Amino acid sequence: MAHNQLSSWRWAWEQDGLGSSAKAVLLALAWDANMRRGVTTLPVGRIVEMTELSERSVHRMLRKLEALGKIKRAPIYRGDGSQTANRYTICR
Repeated sequence: MAHNQLSSWRWAWEQDGLGSSAKAVLLALAWDANMRRGVTTLPVGRIVEMTELSERSVHRMLRKLEALGKIKRAPIYRGDGSQTANRYTICR
């Protein structure tokens, strides 16, 4: 892992006061984003597998992390206008 990639992971570990579920989701996002310069399109289903949280809990933690300014979420749309995924940016 390159230094800048490791710093995203380390930054996620150092975030205090999130609670274990939100921290687990942030770590999953940071792990995947490390390979993509701080941006990831990690599917919720994969976050569920990585964290062992329910899908509902993952959605709740994503909203919490966004409200706290730890991540930015931007929808990705298909050509027909329907949403296909979300792009998450780690805000360190």
